[in-house]
Amino acid sequence: VFTEHLKEFKEQKQQIAKEAVTYINDGDTIFLDSGSTLLELARLLPQKKNLKVITWGLHILDMLCDLAGKDDFDGEILCCGGTWRKDPDLFIGPQSIRFFDDIIINKAFLGIIAVSLDFGWMGSSLIEVEATKKIMAISEKVIGTAVNSNFGKTVIDRISTLKTMPGGIIDRGIDKIAFNQY
Repeated sequence: VFTEHLKEFKEQKQQIAKEAVTYINDGDTIFLDSGSTLLELARLLPQKKNLKVITWGLHILDMLCDLAGKDDFDGEILCCGGTWRKDPDLFIGPQSIRFFDDIIINKAFLGIIAVSLDFGWMGSSLIEVEATKKIMAISEKVIGTAVNSNFGKTVIDRISTLKTMPGGIIDRGIDKIAFNQY
């Protein structure tokens, strides 16, 4: 399923990634959630220096390791571990949550699979949402990313209401006037 997501809305994901990378400063500690939009962001990280990048996304870990192997990435790569889930290709579980006990993150970039005006930002599983809430609590800045196809959807697990999510980057296909009323 993830390989299908890589092909969908590629231009919008690249647009979101280009905006997201402007939030990253040299020397930052960042978290990249799993997801195809954040994989696009990982491709842009060679623009930055001395980063510490934490992820639980196997595809993002692979990308960063490939970049580092070619000396195209300047920084450290950390993976929080846990049990691998095929879809959405990430490591998750109680170990993942404990990993973040003693870490401070400058910027956390979250891949949001559903955004509802009524219910807010949503995730794909209870354990993933629990871990995401932990990451939000230890991050100086949290940035949710979503393509317009994720807007207006609901799933079972709420991460945050729109009022309490500190920031978001959405592609231009969303009616921002309606979105910004929250």
